[in-house]
Amino acid sequence: MKTKIGYFIPQFPGQTHIFLWRERQFLAELGIETDLVSTQPPPRAIASHVWAEEAQKNTIYLFPFAAKDFINSFLEVLKAGPAAWWQCLAVIAKARDTSLFEKVKLLALVLVAGKLARLTKTKGWSHIHVHSCANSANIALFNSILTGCTYSITLHGPTLEVYGSNQEQKWKNAAFAIVISQLLLNDVKNKLANFLPKQLAVAPMS
Repeated sequence: MKTKIGYFIPQFPGQTHIFLWRERQFLAELGIETDLVSTQPPPRAIASHVWAEEAQKNTIYLFPFAAKDFINSFLEVLKAGPAAWWQCLAVIAKARDTSLFEKVKLLALVLVAGKLARLTKTKGWSHIHVHSCANSANIALFNSILTGCTYSITLHGPTLEVYGSNQEQKWKNAAFAIVISQLLLNDVKNKLANFLPKQLAVAPMS
C-alpha cells in the first residue's frame, strides 16, 4: 500500500518550483503518493513552465475562501473538540515574537487549518510536507493539532527571518525539518537551539 501525503507549496507553481516538481516525481518512484496543496494560485507571470498548467489543475488551493469553506472549516474546528481549541490558543499565546495583530492573524489561520483538516481526512493523508517556514507552516501546525496529522518543513533561505514569526513552535512541533545548506543549518541551530525537531537534515536543491 502506497504512503499518501499532502505536499504543501505556497503559490504553486512558481518560477523556482521546477526542483519541487522533480522531487515529487522522485517521491512517486519511492512509492510515496503526493497530493498537491497550495495557499493560492501564483500570478500568471511566474507560472511560466510548460508543466505549470497541469500542475495548477492538480493542485488544491486553500484560498480564496468560498462561503461553504467558512462553514466547513468552522465545523472541522468544532469537531476537533475543546482540547484542540486550547492547544491552538496556547500556540498563539506562546508566540513570543508576535504583535497583537499577528496573534489575530494566527487565530484566523486556525480557520484555514480547518479547511486543510477537511482535506487531510478526505484525502487520507498520513503526513504533510511544507516547502516553507512561513504561514503555511503555521497552518500545518494547527492542522496537526486538529487532526493529529504530522507535518515537516523545508527551509529554503536566504535567511530564517524572511519566513516571519513563531518559528520556535513551527520547528518544535514538526516531525522533521530539512534545510538546503550547511550555512542555514548552522543558523537554525544557533537561533532555535532548544526548539528543533530530533530529525534535522541538509538536502541541497538542484
